[in-house]
Amino acid sequence: MYKYGANTRRKKSKFNLSLVFKILSYIFAVIAIAALVGLIIYILVRGLPHLTGSFLTNTEFERNFETLQTIPTILPATITTLIMIALTIVISLPLGIASAVFLNEYMKPGSKIVKYLRMATDTLTGVPSVVYGMFGAMFFGGVLGLGMGIWTGVFTMAIILLPITIRATEESLKTVPLAFREGSYALGATKQKTIFKIVLPGGMPGIVTSAILGMGRVIGESAAILFTVGTSAQLIAPTLNAPTTNLAGMLVWFSRGGYFEQAAATAAMLLMIVIVLNVASTLVGRRLMKNRGAANS
Repeated sequence: MYKYGANTRRKKSKFNLSLVFKILSYIFAVIAIAALVGLIIYILVRGLPHLTGSFLTNTEFERNFETLQTIPTILPATITTLIMIALTIVISLPLGIASAVFLNEYMKPGSKIVKYLRMATDTLTGVPSVVYGMFGAMFFGGVLGLGMGIWTGVFTMAIILLPITIRATEESLKTVPLAFREGSYALGATKQKTIFKIVLPGGMPGIVTSAILGMGRVIGESAAILFTVGTSAQLIAPTLNAPTTNLAGMLVWFSRGGYFEQAAATAAMLLMIVIVLNVASTLVGRRLMKNRGAANS
């Protein structure tokens, strides 16, 4: 009788503890969502009223001779940002996917080489971006003679994104069941065909995720950009080797120059570009997964 009562009290205490954890998890989730929504609303409310036509479309800074004030614009920085996103993803995504396929499909699981490569990848993920910026400026800009410009920034950002792309893609490839590979081999498919027809389509969510993370990193990066691309914010770069800046660098430029309204507008522009790219990438990923499901059926 005593044992039964003790067990009952123990079960009751476990139930109460699990209920506390459940309530806390809901509270933390609500706080996180509220913080995100509040941040988005704050940036949009402060920035959208200052996204005027001249601020978005002028090709260079203008001078108001009546007030003797400079009228800024973000068109050059926006063009630079979009160019850097496209070039960086084109360079880093294939390299990252190929590296992930090599580690997950060709290397023996649990080998020391794979262990060291993954350790190196995780270490690169934690390196501060300013260190990448200094390396890019010295190596790509100095040793290779590219100077300060878009190409130097693109190659530097590609190195920054490689660890993210590799880890996200590799973890996604691990979710593809081994039975799918064995079934493909049993039907006579080669390893290369199995990878391209079975494994990579199955890991498409991770690939799309790595692309989204990469685009967000390129858009929001400022430290590495200041070292490699520059802070020339007033003109559209005539070539990819000319100094310029992206939207994140422009945000720093506005803040230091006292253009706080323009800084808020630039932050709103950055936020909208990130949201649009994330939604577009998610829709593309869902479309690819739907096409894959239709092909399998």
